[in-house]
Amino acid sequence: MRRTFLFFGLFAGLLLGGCFEHREAPERLVSAVGLDAALELRDTVQKVDLSGERLDQLPAVLAEMPQLQWLNLRRAAVTNYAVLPRLGALRTLDMAEMGLAQLPEEVTRCAPLQRLYLSDNALTNLPAAIGTLQNLDYLNLDRNRLTELPSTLCDLQGLRWLRLNQNQLASLPDGIGELKQLQRLYLRGNRLQKLPETLAECHLIEDLALSENRLDAFPEVLTRLPRLRNLDLSGNPLATFPDAEALSRMESLRLLTLTRCNVAPEMRERLRTALPKCLITF
Repeated sequence: MRRTFLFFGLFAGLLLGGCFEHREAPERLVSAVGLDAALELRDTVQKVDLSGERLDQLPAVLAEMPQLQWLNLRRAAVTNYAVLPRLGALRTLDMAEMGLAQLPEEVTRCAPLQRLYLSDNALTNLPAAIGTLQNLDYLNLDRNRLTELPSTLCDLQGLRWLRLNQNQLASLPDGIGELKQLQRLYLRGNRLQKLPETLAECHLIEDLALSENRLDAFPEVLTRLPRLRNLDLSGNPLATFPDAEALSRMESLRLLTLTRCNVAPEMRERLRTALPKCLITF
């Protein structure tokens, strides 16, 4: 009974701020929906929503909005992006659900960009020039068709949050250890069979999702991530685990998800013994 109460207490702690303590409240911006509304606020508008619009090209007048920080193009149909590099104040660009088969070259010339949403497109690769976006701290590539990542992705050394759920990745770049600021890495629903040893150099990772991949062994490299708090390995065919000494290094781990992994009863007990402060779900 004590163990049950302990587990529920840990779980409640996670929900109330454990793994997600660094998530910032959204900033309130001067916003406009549609180009006409944006033009009325030309000098002060900070966020322009053109989602769902059909545009032969992005309007050049966007470059005359000196405060424009956030541009929402989700589900828009655009053929010409020439104005993008001229948006000197742009920090957030949402290009999700646009049917993109490749990333427009102009996006890689938006040097000030900090947050880039590219989820729910048809991207099969990323250009090497993605590495020029040195100010990115958030990149969302969920639900594309990526089979590999360029090594230059590891040049994004300010990246804190990387989402790659539901792609077709069989491996990660060996240089991933260069992402020293990375705190959250999401890789659900890919084809990963192993992880690079250099991942251990990402010392700030707290949240790591690896569910529904092809890992047949619990990656030992994960035991060398000192701040890892939330680890999801559900739906992997795990057959082997690190020894108790290695597992006990995971002192920060508070939630370990192993559902649909067919973990043997004796291994379950070993895990509980090695990770007494962690809520483990089987």
